[in-house]
Amino acid sequence: MAERPRAYLLDALRGLAALSVVLFHWKQFLWVGTTPGHVDYHALPGSTLLWFFYTRGGQAVDLFFVLSGFVFYWLYSQAIAQRRVGAREFAILRFSRLYPLHFATLIIVAVGQAVYIARTGSPFVYGITDAKHFLLQLGFASYWGLQDGFSFNGPVWSVSIEIALYAIFFLTARFFSRGMWAAAFMALIGMVMMLVYPPIARGLCGFFVGGCTYLVYSRMNPRWASAVWTAALLAWIATFVFAYRPGATPVAMKIVWPTFVLFPVTVLSVALLEQRWPRIGRPFAWLGDISYSTYMLHFPTELMVMIAATFVAFKVPVYSGWALIAWFAVLILLGRASYKFFEIPAQRAIRGRFLSRQPRVAAAEEGSVSVAAAERPAP
Repeated sequence: MAERPRAYLLDALRGLAALSVVLFHWKQFLWVGTTPGHVDYHALPGSTLLWFFYTRGGQAVDLFFVLSGFVFYWLYSQAIAQRRVGAREFAILRFSRLYPLHFATLIIVAVGQAVYIARTGSPFVYGITDAKHFLLQLGFASYWGLQDGFSFNGPVWSVSIEIALYAIFFLTARFFSRGMWAAAFMALIGMVMMLVYPPIARGLCGFFVGGCTYLVYSRMNPRWASAVWTAALLAWIATFVFAYRPGATPVAMKIVWPTFVLFPVTVLSVALLEQRWPRIGRPFAWLGDISYSTYMLHFPTELMVMIAATFVAFKVPVYSGWALIAWFAVLILLGRASYKFFEIPAQRAIRGRFLSRQPRVAAAEEGSVSVAAAERPAP
């Protein structure tokens, strides 16, 4: 079955979301052990243009959740409902894509924190490094509510939530429904769970709102694209003018606005743009290839830099633009190397060993959004 081109712009959007989190964590180089350092936001490189990312970049995690819901409904919902992809196959596909780098970074951080503690008497940033949390990390369950806080490679908390979401999604698509009403109902459950456990609630809301967004996209007349692009532009203008002003921001603006309005309309507008001009994002798709790599590697790399600083007595010049550029360059090169020489070979080895056939749906083989024609709405 022939496949249509990759969704290059969705790939690029995922990559930009990962780099937003990296930029948000740039100020961690000012930390002393587990104590945040004072940050002069006005002195950070490019603060006028990048203020939003320095202060709110962590919310790109919610964009990840929305994108994941959109892509997984696109790739898998029909195949799971029709039993063309089973639970074992689905689990192996996700395990082979995510676990090798997760395991590698866990070991790197565990060893690195031991060295940093020996040198300074304190862990760096994420202070919990005990056996219990190592086992939680090992089981990809580091933020399921059993933890005492962030541990080891802290940013993996959102990936652990994704693992739970994959199971919920599979059960929903197989035994409940893959339609709009089921996705909306699960998003509503997420809203209710905000009162119980916000991390999984954020994931549920974002993932299934993303699913709703895909289902809208699959039924949308392409002539509506201009209206969606206008709505996305207005949503971002409203975000910068009203939603994320300096100072306290209401919870509704931190969670409800981005998850239910800003990010869905952004993903929808990007998908429609891709539908209109399929190759427009091709030069930037590599950002999506390394999005998981850069996300998972950025804290281990920070830790290695800080360990080196204990030996040669230097401070990272956080307020230097050249230092920021160098940091991104190193991280992108490491991400590309990890993706090409470690993640893809490990992924193929696991799938070759445990899968007897290649699934008919394109299963995000190398972290990209590439969808079989039967699973993609007609242009």
